[in-house]
Amino acid sequence: MVRLFVKPDKEILNIVNKGIEKCNGNLLKFSREVNICRTTIYHWFENRIWIDIKKLKKICDYLDSDYLRLIEGKYVHSTRSNPEIFNKEWFKLNPNIAILLGWFCTDGYIPKNCCRIEIFQNDKATLERLKTIVKNEYQTNNKVIIRPGKNRDGYSLEINSPMLKYVLVNYFGIKEGKKNFIVSVPKQIFKSSKECKWAFLAASIEGDGSWPIKTLTIRMTSKNYIKGCKRLLRSLGYKSIASPMSQENVWIWQVAAKVDICKIIHNCLPYVINQEKFQHFIKQSYFQNRFFKNLFIEFDNEVILKAKNKLDCSFRDLTKQIKRTTGFNYSHDYMQSLLNNHYQNRKAKIRLPVLIAISEVLKDRSIIPKEFLWLIENIKYKDLMPFSNESIKRNYKNR
Repeated sequence: MVRLFVKPDKEILNIVNKGIEKCNGNLLKFSREVNICRTTIYHWFENRIWIDIKKLKKICDYLDSDYLRLIEGKYVHSTRSNPEIFNKEWFKLNPNIAILLGWFCTDGYIPKNCCRIEIFQNDKATLERLKTIVKNEYQTNNKVIIRPGKNRDGYSLEINSPMLKYVLVNYFGIKEGKKNFIVSVPKQIFKSSKECKWAFLAASIEGDGSWPIKTLTIRMTSKNYIKGCKRLLRSLGYKSIASPMSQENVWIWQVAAKVDICKIIHNCLPYVINQEKFQHFIKQSYFQNRFFKNLFIEFDNEVILKAKNKLDCSFRDLTKQIKRTTGFNYSHDYMQSLLNNHYQNRKAKIRLPVLIAISEVLKDRSIIPKEFLWLIENIKYKDLMPFSNESIKRNYKNR
């Protein structure tokens, strides 16, 4: 537990007096009721020493009073730190805070005997972005600095703040010291908004996971954390796997379905801190072949008829042009069957490059589900097709 101290003022001492009066003015009886040394209480009145917030909470609980309201706006401090104002804003939860929580749980470390919180990373730019979030979200009165790691191995972001440590340990339940096996997803995340849940998952993937070559993964020694990520994703409507690895004491969380991976990345992308690492993954040829050329997605079947009518051609000619543009050979009977599915109110799936070709014929990108637009924007998809999509419109314009 983090020890914070608040300077006693008239309001706080009145609360202590009420507790003593409740025991008929018997200080000894009161000290036994709240389990606080009577000498300590005596010094609060006589010497005005700073009061441990944990002890003040005991007194407020005894009187059925809210200790947070009592110390709101007052200066608090811990050992070897500058005083900071105790504010309920420190206990807030928004997407930026959820990002920080994800990084604290994965790549963070909270020493036991000081008010420092650390995040370790090889990429200094990532820590600079996290530092900006900390300064924007918390009114810390202490240093927030980036130092080279031990033996010049990577970097560490050091946040010297007794209030932040108090919130992380006492409110969000992140353990001090080595937390490899005991760290878990903070319970507040499960009750938060969808934006906060996606932000926390994005930070967890960046910290102890990886973007997909084959699967979306998080690897940790904490079983509870992996199980928590599975539960969190399930609450967002997606399935994942949490299982032990062959490596001793290591658990893995992963998503293997390509369509689900694309949708999850779409939701996580606004909260990704290390964009350079993300770009490194999606520019690999294996990723592009797996998630672009071989991605089947549901679509509105009627767009096939719209494309055919706009080009004023037969289904056979349309399939020929799609083959020239994308390299995929669909029979005209298959294209006709997709349209028949529309009349029968049945959903159909088609490769993403074919849907892109149809969207450019119609000049309407909205026919592509929004969950897949990030893939098109981050991949030079025209380089992955045999010919330019302009060929469809040019060939029929000159007929």
